[in-house]
Amino acid sequence: AASKFWTVLNSLAWVGWAGLAAHILVTSWKSAPATDLWASARVPTMVLEAICIVETARMFLGYLRGNLLLGFGIHYIRVFVIMAILPHVSSHPSCPLVLLAWAITEVCRYPFYIFGGRRASMVRYCAPILTFAWGSGCEAWAMVVSLPNLTGVLSYLATAQIAINVCGCLAFYPEIIRKGLKAVSGGESSKSKDN
Repeated sequence: AASKFWTVLNSLAWVGWAGLAAHILVTSWKSAPATDLWASARVPTMVLEAICIVETARMFLGYLRGNLLLGFGIHYIRVFVIMAILPHVSSHPSCPLVLLAWAITEVCRYPFYIFGGRRASMVRYCAPILTFAWGSGCEAWAMVVSLPNLTGVLSYLATAQIAINVCGCLAFYPEIIRKGLKAVSGGESSKSKDN
């Protein structure tokens, strides 16, 4: 019963992230550059990210496998960007680029947990080769743009986070590439742990 619950939740999250990606693309394509995308994307993004945080907790508890340090770091950064940065860059090009990087990452990740198999493994491990650097860079860009609007602790946190994004991307990127190549060659496991 628990396994079915997680499969249903993962399926809903998958559809949710795909819908968010479609919304971002349509809104960005049809609207003027100054459109406040964040106003319509805020609630779905927060709900979908909350599901990702639950998955990181499940990883911590041993129900899912993965790089816990990277998972915690990614989702801490996303929460920080959601709460402190995106409200200040809602009509800036960095906003849709950040959200699209997150959405594409998740759309490519969820089939691994829902279906398993070699193809899903390849997509899961190869997509971050593009989306990790893209997301890290665009998050840092959004932070730079938002700095004039931040004060006190948030200003210091954003400044530190810019350096963390750049250094973290450089530090983790070789491992992400290694995992992607391993998945393509058939070395990365094609089955998810528990679901």
